[in-house]
Amino acid sequence: MRGQDRQTSSPRPLTILLSLISLQHPLSISLMSPIAPSSHPLYIVTGATGGIGGAVAEALAREGKTLVLACRNVNAAEALAHRLRNDVQGVEILVLHLDLSSFNGVRRFVDDLKKLYRPVAALVNVAGTMTRHSTPDASGVELDYRVNCLSTALLARLVSPLMPPRSHIVFTTSVTRMLWDIPQAFPRDGKFSQLATYGRSKLALTVFAHSLAEELRQRDIRVACADPGVVDTSMITMHRWFDRLADILFRPFISTPRKGAEPLLRALADDATCRLHTCRGAYILTLWESWKRREADILAQVPMA
Repeated sequence: MRGQDRQTSSPRPLTILLSLISLQHPLSISLMSPIAPSSHPLYIVTGATGGIGGAVAEALAREGKTLVLACRNVNAAEALAHRLRNDVQGVEILVLHLDLSSFNGVRRFVDDLKKLYRPVAALVNVAGTMTRHSTPDASGVELDYRVNCLSTALLARLVSPLMPPRSHIVFTTSVTRMLWDIPQAFPRDGKFSQLATYGRSKLALTVFAHSLAEELRQRDIRVACADPGVVDTSMITMHRWFDRLADILFRPFISTPRKGAEPLLRALADDATCRLHTCRGAYILTLWESWKRREADILAQVPMA
């Protein structure tokens, strides 16, 4: 990671206090770019070149939405955009580069987004990673924590000022969030485990989503989490000796990307906020008291600008 992306190993009380003050005044985060009122609003899909993200993008394109495919692999995103334009007559699809491994990459994406002078109707956060080996940055933050939680949270913070009332922010969580707690040293726990680190990153993202939903409620911006279940994508491969056996045993319980996209699409159609959407239905997004005690520390890790 670049040096400017470094964070201190333990946030100082003043840092936490300033972050929490900023949380109460989201409109002071950055100046909103001028927006043309008559412009078609944008539906941003991160990770659109993946299985679930691609299914979400395709469904929104068929609804006639104007899409922004926010992806690290621009060539793959352009290929998807080309296919969707051929399949759906007249659909408008834009491609912007987004690198969630870097806070600066998030800021560059938002700068490019502002140049479009368009309102944002929805931010659908699908992009994520589950790394096989420990890959900490210079400050000791694992890549899973950076991509799946911290940069995704920063993206939502920076895009939200561009959103009018009745807009949606959807975060993709995972059932693995229920298997672990958030460590006291988050996001620098120093104990990497492929599945545990991934699950903790999704738990932290869920905690952030709960806080953001309460913060943006006064602006009538709906924030939700969506759990797609176990979906047949490259991410479920653990690269271990038991992969083949697990595939045989659990294949009947694995959903297709299109099925996995359904909770995210339902979240976009829901007028309520602070909800968790799964393949079985929608629930109020709640947090156990032990998680709430960690909320301030998690929020303090997310830059405000």
